[in-house]
Amino acid sequence: MQSVLSYYSRSMNSPALDIPLPYGLFAFACALGLAATIRLLLSPLRGIPGPWYANMSDAHLSYYALRFDKSRALHKLFLSYGRVVRIAPRIVMFSSASALRAIGSHPKHSMYAVFNMRGVSHTFTFLDSKSHAGRRRVVLGHWLPMNLTSHEADITHSVSQLTSYLRGSDGQTPLDALVFLRHFMVDVIFSYVLEVRVGALEALFENVTHELSDAVTDFPKEHFLRSVVPTPLWNLLKLIPHERWRRFCRAEDIMLQVAEERMRELQTTSNVDTSSLMGRMMSYASEHKGDPLSVQDIATECAVQLIAGAETTSTTASFGLWELSKRPDIVRRIREELTDHNIELNSMSGKDLHRLPYLDAFLKEVLRLYAPVPTLLMRTVPKGQHHVMIGDVEIPAGVTVGVQAWTMHRDPDAFINPEEFVPERWLAESDAQNNNFMPFGIPGVRSCIGKHLGLLSLKTIIAAVVLNFDIAPGTDTTERTMRVKDAFVALPAGQKAEFYFRPLVTEF
Repeated sequence: MQSVLSYYSRSMNSPALDIPLPYGLFAFACALGLAATIRLLLSPLRGIPGPWYANMSDAHLSYYALRFDKSRALHKLFLSYGRVVRIAPRIVMFSSASALRAIGSHPKHSMYAVFNMRGVSHTFTFLDSKSHAGRRRVVLGHWLPMNLTSHEADITHSVSQLTSYLRGSDGQTPLDALVFLRHFMVDVIFSYVLEVRVGALEALFENVTHELSDAVTDFPKEHFLRSVVPTPLWNLLKLIPHERWRRFCRAEDIMLQVAEERMRELQTTSNVDTSSLMGRMMSYASEHKGDPLSVQDIATECAVQLIAGAETTSTTASFGLWELSKRPDIVRRIREELTDHNIELNSMSGKDLHRLPYLDAFLKEVLRLYAPVPTLLMRTVPKGQHHVMIGDVEIPAGVTVGVQAWTMHRDPDAFINPEEFVPERWLAESDAQNNNFMPFGIPGVRSCIGKHLGLLSLKTIIAAVVLNFDIAPGTDTTERTMRVKDAFVALPAGQKAEFYFRPLVTEF
């Protein structure tokens, strides 16, 4: 025992090993290089092209995300390495129509869980197909085109309020489309999901930003930041004593509180009206006692549908107005089509708007260049499988695969001059165009469930503006401020989209 103690005593009193700093850094660099080399040589993905740093870490993906430029950064990798690129040690992304279809059959990646609300999963974040299929069976009917018909009067009422608001500026003051369109969509989507009118546009008439308009745009951005900022740092940032920042961090609670309050109101009625999504889900839960659809599930599902519908549609419509402000020839052609089909502001119906080929082509082109979710959508090859073939590439179990609309929509083999805004390309659309088109996510059962309401809202907004106004960009609205950034959802770099709306002498 004495010898052991004396040994440790001598060891503790010995001078520390003194390695010069340059040698230490060199040794560290060599160790990293050796680890990367071993990983490269042993990885089953070693034959897939990609940047050298992708073999070592996925830290660069967080860097791209924090710059709100992930879509562009990944697109550049496709331009450098081809249609299949390894972007991290266990992540491979693709850019082909065949890969798009194959990837859609796999479970969602765990990154979607960041959009859970208070830890509760919903249609958008269920990772496994079984849970998603069960929830989709409950809510799908509410989002089908046949159900939208009974709610068109609410949309017409809101669009009438919207045009009145735009006329109030008399074309002399630029108005921020991101703001007023978000208020418009809050009124539309809250009526459709909860059967309540929250008066968002009415608040805007009083120059007051409605709290729910802020909450629907804050939620995706707050959850996105939370996913890329280290948790300890995020917890500190939330303590910043600034009222607007605090509300930004509380977006999830604000939306859930609205849904929960509406649910308590409906629980006090003897017959729940199933014309709303919440009423439909409550009725289902009452009739299917064996289905574990809890109060929390219903509130969460409705809250997330409110957010998704309002934020993405208003932003996409803002980008559409940006294109119209630059292209009077497109405005003229849409206006002619609307008048030729006798479309009027107070009598627009989905049936009428859906038979306008040029308006449809215009919106497809908006959705192509300004996809609501332009960035990488990821799936995971299940670990129970040995490997799968995606295209002609063998992917082992447990590996993440992905595809992004930004690149699929800029494929020169499908879209001639892909960076140019050309609605006419959709008047004679090809299979290649349609197979690459994914504005509502990866095609299939996991694509956006509310896409029909989104399209109807977009068509209604564009038709109402074109019929009643000439549009011009505000002084501060430029190519630079309207450059697409992505915080999972698309947004303009300038965080606003101001335009002049000059009433036509003869309104339609």
